Order: sequence, then C-alpha cells, then structure tokens
Amino acid sequence: MIPHVLDHTALVAIGSRRMAQIMVEAAKEPGQPLLVPALCLAAATASRPRLGEFLLTLDKLQFLPLGGVEGYSLGALLENGADWAFAHAALEARPRADSPDGRPICTVLPARYAGMGVTVREIVP
Repeated sequence: MIPHVLDHTALVAIGSRRMAQIMVEAAKEPGQPLLVPALCLAAATASRPRLGEFLLTLDKLQFLPLGGVEGYSLGALLENGADWAFAHAALEARPRADSPDGRPICTVLPARYAGMGVTVREIVP
C-alpha cells in the first residue's frame, strides 16, 4: 500500500466504514503509515474538538510538520486560491523525490482538489 495522505475531512470521518477499511489496509503493511499533515490535524480538531487528542494516540498515523520549505510551497498554493485546510494535504500528496508518483489523498470532498495535480480517494462518511 502506498502511504496515503489523510485530509481533515477524512480525519473527521475516521469512524466511517471506508476509513475503517483504509485503516485495516494500512495495519497490514508494517512501516507504511497513514500521513497526516499538521494543518489537516488542526482543521479536524477545530471541526471536532477533542478529536485531535484521539488521533494522537493512533500508532498508524504519522504527523507531518510544516517547515520552512513546506511553508513557502504552501504559500504558492494559497496564492493560487487553495483553501488552507486542503492545501497542506495537496502539498504532501504531490510527486516528489521520495514518491515520484505522488500519494493519494483520502477525502470526503474530492472536488476541492481539482486542478491541484493530485490523486484523490473519496471517502463516503
């Protein structure tokens, strides 16, 4: 399984059947975490208070910080009209040296990633 990026909508839907399937798939693959960009964790926690506390206990989630280079790249997405709550996930899903084909984003709102050059995996809550 290619590591998936979970956006804030997927995190809020963590109890749904589709997210449960993704969590089970990830559990079968040692060393393949589900990736959670820091801004996605923030948006999910803002949407559902205390959710962040629960998410921080899940061993399969790897939280991705927002450093200087990422912040700079994120600024370009925001300048082009991306919503901050979706932009960090898009940034982490784009092709790069360690994932030349990119990583799929799990989301409830796939249309929000139109034109961002990423692959989405729709989650139906």
